[in-house]
Amino acid sequence: MVRTMLVVLAVVAVIWLLVPRPNRIVQPQADVVGAAAAATVELGFTPITPQELPSTWVVTEAGVRNAADGIKDFHLGYTSPQGQTGVEQATRMTARWLQINDAGGRKVGRVTIDGVVWEHWDKAERAYTSLLLRRPNQVILVTSKTGGLPLATQLARALRVPAS
Repeated sequence: MVRTMLVVLAVVAVIWLLVPRPNRIVQPQADVVGAAAAATVELGFTPITPQELPSTWVVTEAGVRNAADGIKDFHLGYTSPQGQTGVEQATRMTARWLQINDAGGRKVGRVTIDGVVWEHWDKAERAYTSLLLRRPNQVILVTSKTGGLPLATQLARALRVPAS
């Protein structure tokens, strides 16, 4: 019986050694440009897409979402070495939409990025930082999870939103 057990364990060990096991699951990058083009028809506006982000940033999501209160928005999700971040763009917002997308943060001030003044929202206990830009028929929300204000600022700067 011991010999049989050793044979079975040897077979299991050989199989275990031969089967590759990746350290993590690799997701394919989403197509930001294609998703933005498709969203233009559905949303009635052309979403702004980030330019020149570091190669270490990976796009995990890109597309139109049916969000809270009947709002359709264009969503981009990224992972970077500093944390996760995302962008929501819509023509309007409600208090519920904002609470869901910024994890229930509170307004803590303003931040000027390349001449554009953004509202700074924070939810420290959940490590969320958001930057909100409100313009007529345009709402842009950049949110960083665990990356703080520097990561949110980096993504907001990459959007190259024109100063009004």
